Amino acid sequence: MQNGFNIKNNYYARYPKDEQRKFRFEVKLNIANEEKFPFIIVGFEEFNDTVNSSLMIVDGIIGIITANQKLMKLKEDFNPDILGYSSEYFNDYDYETQAFIRYEWLNLIRLQSSFDNNPILKRCNELYLKYSKYIDSYSVIYIDHNDKKEICLEWMFDYVENAKYIDAKCVIKLLNFKDICKTVSLANIKTSSCRVYCLPDKFRYFHDYCDETAARDCCLVSNIARLLAFEELEKYISAADA
Repeated sequence: MQNGFNIKNNYYARYPKDEQRKFRFEVKLNIANEEKFPFIIVGFEEFNDTVNSSLMIVDGIIGIITANQKLMKLKEDFNPDILGYSSEYFNDYDYETQAFIRYEWLNLIRLQSSFDNNPILKRCNELYLKYSKYIDSYSVIYIDHNDKKEICLEWMFDYVENAKYIDAKCVIKLLNFKDICKTVSLANIKTSSCRVYCLPDKFRYFHDYCDETAARDCCLVSNIARLLAFEELEKYISAADA
């Protein structure tokens, strides 16, 4: 085993390369991409962070794929009414307003689909609601895998196009206890059906309207960082109450 992973249709091995193995995997990846079939390669290192968790990276990958499939169906029924805009007068808005409404609507149904189908996101939400009385705030930041510096959201799109690894850190600030902090590093898996990191589509066009919540909630690496932080919080609070 080479403990490899894929980025798009390219296979990367962590251990000594086997060109035949690389060729076979990349043929499969190309075929799967052409057929829109979810074929994803992960190495055992991708399971390291979640070894003591109730869920694993595969739960998140399957959740993202399922959410994306459901999203494709939801996208067929554009409805600006749920955002407070009139369907009847939608065509009277100027182009930029129409585009903004469409992207707002797309991010809303993307989040809804993720919450409905992604077990990691569901678990994070359950733990947040359960322990919210102890929480002052929480945040997720992205970190350059090499120099360990924070990457601002505006630079993430360019960064993830070339990075082999994506790191995320979740910090939960508590009211009466020490802060909880968990960092996760994942291979930058990218296929037509799943990505370790993704930005809302509207971010590429409307930087002023960028919704960090949408970016975070549709992102596998940040969801796993949050999952580990909230599960650590659960252990901490249970021990404190014992």
